[in-house]
Amino acid sequence: MGAGPGTKMKNNSGNIDAANHVTGRSIYVDDIPMMEGALFVKIFDSPNAHGKIKSVDFTAAAEMPGIVKIFSYKDIPGENQIGGIIADEPLLADTEVHYQGQPILLIVAENEDADHFELERSTDGKDFMTAAVVMASFKSGSESYSINEIMKSEKVYYRLKVLDKNTTISFSKTLVFETKTVVNTGGLRIVNNPATDKLSLSFTSATNQSLDIKVYDMSGRMQMNQKVNVYQGANLINLALTSTFKTGMYAVEVSNSGERLTSKFVKQ
Repeated sequence: MGAGPGTKMKNNSGNIDAANHVTGRSIYVDDIPMMEGALFVKIFDSPNAHGKIKSVDFTAAAEMPGIVKIFSYKDIPGENQIGGIIADEPLLADTEVHYQGQPILLIVAENEDADHFELERSTDGKDFMTAAVVMASFKSGSESYSINEIMKSEKVYYRLKVLDKNTTISFSKTLVFETKTVVNTGGLRIVNNPATDKLSLSFTSATNQSLDIKVYDMSGRMQMNQKVNVYQGANLINLALTSTFKTGMYAVEVSNSGERLTSKFVKQ
């Protein structure tokens, strides 16, 4: 026989929240109005299922605009432990991670859009590891980010791991960078790589012709666009790198009406 209107139901479950849950009176986080000045917390977690943590350096991330504080296990004043039955689960990983997604850092920021990018590095194009973490700015629309890193091998693969505010993960295309002198089989060679105040190109031309030379940064923005005349045979082309060229990786493109050659160089 069912209970009629106004009938009081006894909670025999032992769960103190059961009555409020079934009657719709429970208040959840999303039911609470956002308070002015509220801070938001994001979790930086482990990309690997198991491993040893050799070091964690978030100095640069902590200085990003909008970041209030980044907490590691060292900031926990009490016991770093949340195991409900057995004390075997730390709140934040200390020297070892035991599953993919295990929390390592808590990031407190002023805006819920303060998601982050992880720059991942590989030397073989297959096994990637996190090289740097960049917190997103709070500007609407497009934004530019940059990271400077000393390359320790002749060829390095990079990709971006992008995490949105719902922790949905996506990856950029993989880019390949080389620090050694790049020789293009079509006759284009970068003479001074890395370059400082000028870029010197060696170009072998089959005929006398006019070339378009363009230089792009790694976000695809054109930084230089010049026309030069070359002669049949070997040509040495010097291009001045003004103060607008910041330290980093660039791509140079040499083209005519029917051919396009590209190479990359580092501006120091």
